[in-house]
Amino acid sequence: DAVANRAAVDAARKRKPPPGGQQQNPGGQPSKGQQGKQGDTQGQPQPPQPSPEASPQDAQQQARADAAQRQRMQDALRKQQQPQQPGQGQPQPARKETAEQRERRIANQAQLQRVPDDPGALLRTKFRLEHERREGGRQ
Repeated sequence: DAVANRAAVDAARKRKPPPGGQQQNPGGQPSKGQQGKQGDTQGQPQPPQPSPEASPQDAQQQARADAAQRQRMQDALRKQQQPQQPGQGQPQPARKETAEQRERRIANQAQLQRVPDDPGALLRTKFRLEHERREGGRQ
């Protein structure tokens, strides 16, 4: 362990300190706070520190990815907001509908519009029925 620690210290001394980084105490001795941290991590592998050049590159890549994602989202919103052009979306029926078929279609649409759109009530009913089913099996 001592040999590995000495090699790690020698390697750290050879590396350039990062700009604006921490200054070492005179004599190269760690401060009291650093001693506690060193003692906790002895014998454990240290994760590799990113080089200063890697951080700006990662930040630039992330910024480009964010801009591309934002652009895709804006394109999708624009496409969604555009009015449907004739010939797009639902296909037009190939034959004309009779008066009876038209009345039936309008009646069906009216019935569908009368059905309340309440997903919360649907979930409450589903959970209540599931609870009753489970409780009924225990009795």
